Amino acid sequence: MAENDEPRQFETYDTVRKRMQKEVTKIAEETSEEGVGNVLIVSHGMAITVLLSDWTEEDTDRPLSNASILKVIHKDGKFTVESVGDTSFIEK
Repeated sequence: MAENDEPRQFETYDTVRKRMQKEVTKIAEETSEEGVGNVLIVSHGMAITVLLSDWTEEDTDRPLSNASILKVIHKDGKFTVESVGDTSFIEK
């Protein structure tokens, strides 16, 4: 899609992945330095799956349900993906 975007506003998959991973890493490192615990980050599902694409073996090439939660742990400079797409908290 980026190749066909004449105004050149479309980001490529790799550009989104690098941007998202850079910012989440920055947030995690700053949070760790400040001694803060949990952090909530909200984003579009597609950007989230791109972010996780090389952080987990889990299939991230699928749509996430609205309001779904993923849990990522940052410890000793590394990320561990604990869960992806959790909607168990939603009342049915």
